Amino acid sequence: MAMAMRSSAFSFARGLVSPSSSLSSRWAFMQSATLQTRYITTSRTTSNSFSRPSPPLLPRSDQKEFEDLQRRVNAPASQRAQQDIEAQAELAQTVTGSEEDLTMHPDYRRTPEPTFQGDTNPETGEVGGPKREPLVHGDWSYGGRATDF
Repeated sequence: MAMAMRSSAFSFARGLVSPSSSLSSRWAFMQSATLQTRYITTSRTTSNSFSRPSPPLLPRSDQKEFEDLQRRVNAPASQRAQQDIEAQAELAQTVTGSEEDLTMHPDYRRTPEPTFQGDTNPETGEVGGPKREPLVHGDWSYGGRATDF
């Protein structure tokens, strides 16, 4: 008890604890104060073969063969291979459609084709009116969407 009183008096004198705090809270505070002085050390080995960002090298002959194969693969394509690629691209374009079709989103709705050419509607005689008749199905619709709600 005398030892606890001395340590608590020392803590109070240093301003670490208030005089009204209990003995157990003073002891917990003193323990946490000693836990703050930890030293963390790390060790690094520089001779580790895995310290590089790449995989370890192969034996000398295998490494040379591997690098030669990599150079061959990454070399520019021959003229014949380039012509094959161009022919495949041309064939793919004719099969799928024009370049304009490839740039459009699949969900894009195209505007309907005009029913007549010029400014005058041949059926109604209207000049400068819409190219598509809005009352085709008996309601005000455009592109399949009703506008008379």
